[in-house]
Order: sequence, then structure tokens, then C-alpha cells
Amino acid sequence: MQQQTAILVDDMPQALEMLIQDISNNHPMIKIIGTANSVVSAAKILQKKQPDILFLDIMLGDGTGFDLLEIIPNLKSKIIFVTASDEYAIRAFKFAAIDYILKPYSDEELKNVIDVTDDMTILEAVNTNVYKLMKESSLDQKYIKKERSLSEFFSKIAKLPIINEKKKI
Repeated sequence: MQQQTAILVDDMPQALEMLIQDISNNHPMIKIIGTANSVVSAAKILQKKQPDILFLDIMLGDGTGFDLLEIIPNLKSKIIFVTASDEYAIRAFKFAAIDYILKPYSDEELKNVIDVTDDMTILEAVNTNVYKLMKESSLDQKYIKKERSLSEFFSKIAKLPIINEKKKI
């Protein structure tokens, strides 16, 4: 797993502390770079820091997690809703949420959603490397359509460090 940063937002102190402990104790590759207990405090943090992952409750004392996402529309973080209510799941996915887990969540649920974010990080790195490789090789559609060229292209991709790192896991 690659090192990732996270910001946690929940207005319930016990729930926030439990999430902090679960991540700190069980997922050492996630560095918590901030916590917030309201829309306003979360917006202030997110204006200064862009985490890889945003763990977000929906119902906050001064608004909702959706309000926060509307305030910070260019957020690049992977959004994971951690909430006690299942009634907002469809709306959450309209905000491109990676997952939506219900409190109380299990260790397995948290692990699974964190694994998804790690896989997404690897895919993003692969996509970036593929794009760079295509530019460096000055590949165009005609080049890619040739069977021999395509197999050469994918053999180059398979040798990228990020792919080999994932295969070892």
C-alpha cells in the first residue's frame, strides 16, 4: 500500500476518535493530516490541504457533508462517507463518493474501502505513466492498431515500476 493522507470530518467526538484510532492502529500507510467537526472547520482545513482521502460524515452540526463538497467543488480527494444514515447513499454517489459505510462499521468494511482507495491510487499512477509512455513513443491511433506495436506497448507498460510493485503484494 502506498502512503496516503486523510482528513476526517465528523461532529460526534466519539465517532471521530474511533475513526482516528482505527486508521492509526490498523492502517499505518494513511497519515491523518487533519480532523474537523463541522462544515466550517472542514472547509478551512480543505482550503489549505488537499488529502488523498476525505472521510466524511453526512449530518454535521452546521450543515451536511454535501454542503462541504459544494463549498469546495474542485476537491480531488477520494471521498468516503462514514455515516449513521443510509438514506443519503444515492446522493453521496452523485458526489463521486468512493464508498459509503454505515456506523458502526466493521474493521473489515474499513479495510475494504481503504484497499479500494489504494487500488485507485495505483490506477491513477498507471494512467499517468501510460500517458507519458504514449507521448514519449509518439503513439497515435495507427501505431496502436498494429498488433505487434500494441503487444510491444503493453509489454512496456508491464515493466513500469508501479505495476511490478503491485504484483509483489
